[in-house]
Amino acid sequence: MRARLAGVAGDVREAALAQRLAVWGWRCWVCGRPYEALDHVKPLSVGGAHLPCNIRPICTTCNNVKHNKWPLTAVMAAVKTTTAKERVTGLRERLQAV
Repeated sequence: MRARLAGVAGDVREAALAQRLAVWGWRCWVCGRPYEALDHVKPLSVGGAHLPCNIRPICTTCNNVKHNKWPLTAVMAAVKTTTAKERVTGLRERLQAV
């Protein structure tokens, strides 16, 4: 919806989005917690595309920290807000889902 309002080119079909979320085990791509939103890895506001390759699941906490930051160094700051145990658990669950 935001992409359309911003006039950003790209199209994401429901099936493609579901596949993209499944790749990440329906968990936040930053910390591994259950996802609550969709993240444009390269934000639309800095030229990111509204395409499946640029969309990942994200939790609210990580999304608020990342906001519209680019490049991915912002993501590293978000990772530091989680505990090591949460990151390991999230990674283990993603690997088991594959």
